[in-house]
Amino acid sequence: MEENVYYIGIQDIEKRKIHLDDLVSFVTGKTQEYYDEEFDKFPDGLTRSCGAAKLHKNRAKNRYKGLYAYDATRVKVTGFDTDYINANYIDGFKERNAYIASLGPMSKQLGDFGMFWNMIWQQKVEKIVMVTNLMEEEKEKCEQYWPHIGITKNYSGVKVTCQSEDEYAEFTRRLLLLNDGKSERQLHHLHFTAWPDRGIPEDVTALIEFRHRVLDSPAHLDGPTLEQYEFLHLALVHTLSFNCEQIPGKQFQDYMIETSKGDLIRQFKAFPAKRKYIVAQSPMPNTVQGFLTLAYQENCSCIVSFEQSDGKKDIGEYYPADNQVLKKGQLSISCERDKVKNEYSIQKWLTIEFKGSTQSEGGKSTLRHFEFTDWNQNGNIPCSPAYYVSFLRDVKKASSNGPVLVHCRDGGSRSGLFCVMEFLLEKMVVEHEVSVVNAVRRVKARRPNAVANQAQFDFCHNCVQEFVRSFKTYSNFSEDI
Repeated sequence: MEENVYYIGIQDIEKRKIHLDDLVSFVTGKTQEYYDEEFDKFPDGLTRSCGAAKLHKNRAKNRYKGLYAYDATRVKVTGFDTDYINANYIDGFKERNAYIASLGPMSKQLGDFGMFWNMIWQQKVEKIVMVTNLMEEEKEKCEQYWPHIGITKNYSGVKVTCQSEDEYAEFTRRLLLLNDGKSERQLHHLHFTAWPDRGIPEDVTALIEFRHRVLDSPAHLDGPTLEQYEFLHLALVHTLSFNCEQIPGKQFQDYMIETSKGDLIRQFKAFPAKRKYIVAQSPMPNTVQGFLTLAYQENCSCIVSFEQSDGKKDIGEYYPADNQVLKKGQLSISCERDKVKNEYSIQKWLTIEFKGSTQSEGGKSTLRHFEFTDWNQNGNIPCSPAYYVSFLRDVKKASSNGPVLVHCRDGGSRSGLFCVMEFLLEKMVVEHEVSVVNAVRRVKARRPNAVANQAQFDFCHNCVQEFVRSFKTYSNFSEDI
């Protein structure tokens, strides 16, 4: 019996199975002590034979001491002076050898990456899932083993051409063409870029949506796919408990028809309590200078206010009347009303001038100011989805040159709704599909009081539906926002 290995029998396995209906309560009821205790039961170190990895001629192909490919499941590559590469088959739920787990390729272990690409070709891999960045904490974790877009490179007989590269907020998708001189095939390279330098992603939704993207990529050859503990539990809960798949824009109308009010209530109740938006509480009279300094130092392109200009004493005024000047410390703020008029907002131009101790330290910043006025005070939601979508478009057009500073009284209930909807509509334009559940959870990870009630959650769906309805043809999406 191997040392330091924890064995469990069939009865133990059956006891550990959790029914899907009990999964949420099971995970939310566990403490950190539980996760620590369970994780400690996993084997520590090598537990199986890895003789090939330890051969003198193969040692240089292992990047880390003690992280070797097991003999029984290692991938063998033909056509080289050794068939060893630090990669293993991993079984899927229903399929043996469904995946290949590999070290991030480095030239120190793999030279010109020829052995890596021959493994891809020989194993009929059609998808590469990359879950590391090239650099982490200023250290090289993986080298670029694929060519730049439009370039073809020969990797020991396998020619690789990068045909396209689409970069998104949390992942990059590349389409590669492989050719061995006799035949060719396409390969999808999906690179998850949102993994932090330390620890785990701050929220499960990014990884879950990335997984959906991997599953949706076409595959025809039936080859394998090249691909931390409490986090996995949370991801499992989110994936299995909610309908978190992206809804294509063309199908959102049907989705709303088929989804009952009860389903939306269940999704909402399940929520736990690239810097484009800065969400803050509305400034108090004694914090106005700090609020304006934030807008100036962060080079904000616009300020979005969900406070109406009615002279509330507990809200600090951070801009003056039209064509006048307000001074706060070393900052001077002037205001000019925009000529744009509509039923849902008041738009202004603000100029923030900083007067430093010397002329070289001073500066000036001009930004748009949007005050949303179409809010249902009783229902805690905007009155009209159509007006709110129009408001989102207005802000989007004005915010291309810097972050958007969004504020409301508590810094979340109204501002958070705005951020969720901006994310949803932009995602609809770029990817033509959305998940309201995932978007709300993503914003709540940063601002827990975002979308704080069922009415706002329902309103998110109504806005997406309105956005879809506002176009006669689906192709118009790419031209908007």
